[in-house]
Amino acid sequence: MSPHDIAAAIAEELNTRQNGRKVRYVAGDELTCQEIATVLGKAVGKPYLKWVLISDRQMTDAFIKMGASEPVAKAFTEMNAAMHDGSLFEDYFKNRPSALGPLKISDFAKEFNVKYNQQ
Repeated sequence: MSPHDIAAAIAEELNTRQNGRKVRYVAGDELTCQEIATVLGKAVGKPYLKWVLISDRQMTDAFIKMGASEPVAKAFTEMNAAMHDGSLFEDYFKNRPSALGPLKISDFAKEFNVKYNQQ
């Protein structure tokens, strides 16, 4: 999902009259974690890049080692677990966008490559 796609959706919603609460999902692609890793890996010259699942404990520990507080580390770990068990996306799949945005992960990969190689 691109900030450009999100901005376009916000502009549309601001110009739409409605009462009550509304949820609108904005997505450019519907890819697996491995598919995303493959696209990004190819963009930075690492076509062998793999998405590797780690245990919840390993994830929490990694976040803490990067300087996150324990509650933040646990919250990210919980979100990751929900992503992998599918519960994070239940509402999305019930209310899937009628069309995906024009900007895809391959578009982002070009920008990512530039930033990645500035190191």
